Amino acid sequence: MNLSRYVLCVAIAGILGGCATPLQRYSASVPAVARLPLFATSIVDGRASFRSIFCAAVKRDSVPADDGCAVWLHRLSDEAASETLPVLESPRVAYDLLVVPGIFGECVSNQVAIFGDATAHLARFGYRSSVVPVRGRASSEHNATIIRDYVLKVAAERPGRRFILVAYSKGTPDSMVALVTYPEMRPHVAALISFAGVVNGTPIAEGIEDLYERSAGILPYASCDVVDHGEIRSLTPAVRMGWLASHAMPADIASFSVVAMPAPDRVSAILRPLHTLLSTVDPRNDSQVIYFDAIVPGSTLLGFVNADHWAVALPFETQVPALAGALVDQNRFPRQQLLEAAVRVAEERMQREAASRNAPAK
Repeated sequence: MNLSRYVLCVAIAGILGGCATPLQRYSASVPAVARLPLFATSIVDGRASFRSIFCAAVKRDSVPADDGCAVWLHRLSDEAASETLPVLESPRVAYDLLVVPGIFGECVSNQVAIFGDATAHLARFGYRSSVVPVRGRASSEHNATIIRDYVLKVAAERPGRRFILVAYSKGTPDSMVALVTYPEMRPHVAALISFAGVVNGTPIAEGIEDLYERSAGILPYASCDVVDHGEIRSLTPAVRMGWLASHAMPADIASFSVVAMPAPDRVSAILRPLHTLLSTVDPRNDSQVIYFDAIVPGSTLLGFVNADHWAVALPFETQVPALAGALVDQNRFPRQQLLEAAVRVAEERMQREAASRNAPAK
């Protein structure tokens, strides 16, 4: 698929979405839900620790910003005081990274690689990473099978090695379904790190589902054929919340959430129609997901980054500069330091827990 045609399709989706009113349909066939402050949930607040490591990496690498690290990472009113910036030692590199792309990721993978700049950065520290070949236009259930098969394949190739799933957007629910459905893969997975994950679903998916199906022909199929017509439906709040109501994440898999929550002026031009559309529900959205819908239940919340849905993971500004200079004009973000900090926090936590488990009883 030509990337310019893909971007055109995104714009058309925004226009089509604008015709879908209301954004969500009334239905009583949904599980009961409650929106609660962080302290009243099972989510662990890891923002202060993450901020200290992320900002230390930003400072170490001299990432330019008018307001320092604060321009990249929001501090909400309930975040604890930051810890002193640490001196970043070489990481232990205890795990390999398996990157799980989002919807349509397969369609543009030959032109913009998910976390392409960040995985290259981490390779300098010794991290090996590879991309799980999930389908760009398939349901979460279909992709969950691919994730299982890929994890078992690389585990057989690297005996004794465990992996961190680095999931982006729809890659998060795809990964969650895989971890719950296929227990045989869990011994090989240490953690899941979600970036801008569509955890609770998104009203946009419900708003455009019917229109998307009727207009699916505008998307060329050369590099990402339709698999089961489940890609949009898998992201609707009814499907995602219904799944969460009957499934719990495995207790032996650590999970972490990075949420994209851009200020309005940090949303790229191509994504502004969808950001405006979703703002009718809540303006604190990344153009695809509302901020409170991007946190994995029971996970450690790492932070709210000032980046839109694409900027958090897709390096348009270095890999497709022509588009970055026009339609994807708010793509600059320190993804390298973002991924590094998330992986460092995850490794440190898992190593502390392992040490605690192995400590002799008193």
